[in-house]
Amino acid sequence: MKEIVDKLLAAESDAQTAVGQAQKQAQEIRAHAETEYSEGVTRAREDARVMLGGKIGAAREEAAKKYQAALESANAGNAKMWEEKKNLVSAVTNEVATFIVTPEYERE
Repeated sequence: MKEIVDKLLAAESDAQTAVGQAQKQAQEIRAHAETEYSEGVTRAREDARVMLGGKIGAAREEAAKKYQAALESANAGNAKMWEEKKNLVSAVTNEVATFIVTPEYERE
């Protein structure tokens, strides 16, 4: 009877040891999986940041080109309008200046 109890206790001890080892291995596997997951997420975030950074830079560059083109177009339009109206502005300016400096009794 003692022999059966000893075998039973030994089997229980072996089972506890096996369960303990299995739990330890499961914890190691879980820790390894969590590390891999964390590293994967970190890599994905970095890849997304780089990709978005490139797209944002390209968008800024495109916006700057469009702004420059619009500015040049507006300046060209202003210059063209000035050339077309230069004589009229000069004539009106001369008329106003003459009106201001000419006494009222000498005006027609």
